Amino acid sequence: MCKNIINVVGEQLREAREDKGLSLRQLAEDSGVAFARIWEIEKGAKAARIDTIGRIAEALDIDALRLKR
Repeated sequence: MCKNIINVVGEQLREAREDKGLSLRQLAEDSGVAFARIWEIEKGAKAARIDTIGRIAEALDIDALRLKR
């Protein structure tokens, strides 16, 4: 079954965050993105705006394109 891009981004975000050993709260503080928003993105409940992805990727020190594969 083909996963939709919202779920893929959420899964990649969670994986990257966990690889860095960060909690949702730590990532929220580091990125300036609300805890609830990051949680929604990780769960695939909400799509992320490109600027939000950029802020999260910067806080994780990864290329934003990593989150879409």
